Amino acid sequence: MNTTPSSARTLAMTRRNSLITKSSRSMAAALIVTLGTTFCSGGSIQEGDSSLQKQLVGTWTTRAFGTQELTNFSDGTARLDVTLSRLASLRYGKSLRLDLVWTVQNGVMRHTVKGGSPPEKVARLVKDWGSTLEYEVIEVATTHLVLEKTDADEQSRWDAKTEIANR
Repeated sequence: MNTTPSSARTLAMTRRNSLITKSSRSMAAALIVTLGTTFCSGGSIQEGDSSLQKQLVGTWTTRAFGTQELTNFSDGTARLDVTLSRLASLRYGKSLRLDLVWTVQNGVMRHTVKGGSPPEKVARLVKDWGSTLEYEVIEVATTHLVLEKTDADEQSRWDAKTEIANR
């Protein structure tokens, strides 16, 4: 049998409910601050970029300016082997190999030329087009990816070369 006067029980329950409400408000505020910090600091973008970069590792091919085979390695290096079309080969030779480094930031894949062969043709290509190319990643699937140049409304489709990508 409860011998505590009803006014004391009511006061105790009111205090307990007040503490629960304050605790709930504190947890809600902490959650909002945490979520706000994650989104404002770009945490979700960084996590998305890391995931995207993992999806882009492998070998991809396209038929632009001839045929191109791009291999993105997990260590941040890449190689682009190009067999050029007849017209492009007049300026750059029949084929080129570009040694690259690559990153993904804010959904944009960036490749920077670090060397290649033949060196004089690679130097000409860099002089004409610059040493860095940036593409917004529009779509990535196990079979293909779609890229769009960041400085133009120009998309390209690259097909996965699974026999090399799975090595």
